[in-house]
Parts: sequence; structure tokens; C-alpha cells
Amino acid sequence: MDFQIMMRRYGPTVQICLDAHTRLNVDPETVGKIIRRSLYLDSKLGRKTIDALLDMALPPSAKPSQS
Repeated sequence: MDFQIMMRRYGPTVQICLDAHTRLNVDPETVGKIIRRSLYLDSKLGRKTIDALLDMALPPSAKPSQS
């Protein structure tokens, strides 16, 4: 997927993943897991709602691998 298209579609989450990777050498999937865990702990939203929102907001590289 073209970078400009990804930025329009995923916006801030792409930037978070990119910054974490370039500055801290953290892969996007780990960043996605950290964001998800943080929201589970600190949000009043239910897990299903958080999962649904992050499935839409996170770029493909930040989603859990299917293993």
C-alpha cells in the first residue's frame, strides 16, 4: 500500500508505529500490542469495542500476526 494512502487511512497510528520503529527499533506489531494493552487497562470501553476500533485504526503491520 502506498505510504500516502496509508497516512490518509490510518493517520496518527502510522506515525506512532513509524516513530517507535525508527527511534526505538520496536516493530509495528509490538507497538500495536502495547497500544491495545494500554487501552484495555486504562479505558472504560469494553475489550470488544477496543478491538473493533483498533482493527480499523491500526495499519496492517501493527495488527497481531495470524499464527
